[in-house]
Amino acid sequence: RAARCLARETTADVGTTISEPTERARPDAAAVLAANAARVQEALRSLEEWSKTEDPQRAATIESLRYRVYTLEKRVLAASARPSLGPWRVYLLLTRSACRRPWEEALRAACEAGVGPVQVREKDLTDRELLAHLRAVREITAAAGVPLIVNDRPDLARLCEADGVHLGTDDLPIEPVRATLGERALIGASTHRPEDATAALAAGADHLGVGPCFPSRTKAFEAFPGAEYLRWAAENVTAPWFAIGGIDATTIEQAAAAGAERVAVCGAVCGAEDPGRATADLLAALPDTSSSLD
Repeated sequence: RAARCLARETTADVGTTISEPTERARPDAAAVLAANAARVQEALRSLEEWSKTEDPQRAATIESLRYRVYTLEKRVLAASARPSLGPWRVYLLLTRSACRRPWEEALRAACEAGVGPVQVREKDLTDRELLAHLRAVREITAAAGVPLIVNDRPDLARLCEADGVHLGTDDLPIEPVRATLGERALIGASTHRPEDATAALAAGADHLGVGPCFPSRTKAFEAFPGAEYLRWAAENVTAPWFAIGGIDATTIEQAAAAGAERVAVCGAVCGAEDPGRATADLLAALPDTSSSLD
């Protein structure tokens, strides 16, 4: 290698003037990440080899760092391939019993008006019934280009080819669910306080439910973190988060004033006579921050 290095003559090398049309361009951020991850790995390998001449223990530490970079690269690249929740501002918690109109009609109207993602939340169906329902919902959301999330059940999320799963504070931990569904699955988590949010994001959650904000007809809570927690999330959480709990036409402006740019609703859309109009009204009440949403 030393002899080859001494024989190198870069200034006269004809190869330095040859390039491919794509050599000076990267198609996206994922390509930049992949290229630079490889360089970091190469640099760590060089440091590791040099350290073997002076400090074998340091070489072992650097080797460990190199392996961690491999894992980090995989996770970040996989995350970049997940459906983006950036454009979505009204998250629908679809519950058949809450729908005033046939649920299929309500869902199609909401999707046409800009709702998304859609989470199926059904507590009273057998597993067989729920899977059939999920597949029916999947057909509608797929046609509309809307992400589908399954509440609580990673097994059924996988069977119906949903985009992800939502986990409550008493559900399975995020890490084994990620291992089951893979790096490309969206995983949301319910949070009721800053400590919950911090822990969920550290465990790998992609997005959060933040609340409950107000009393709700669909779920009972002993306490309401309310506007204070929304303000904390607005200042501290960079991942997509949705204000949840009692959000409707009468409360959405309060949530927006506290910093909410996205909301999760059930009755406000499902229970509306015109679900499409209700969705549009909710979107209109939220701040127009499309240029800043990730």
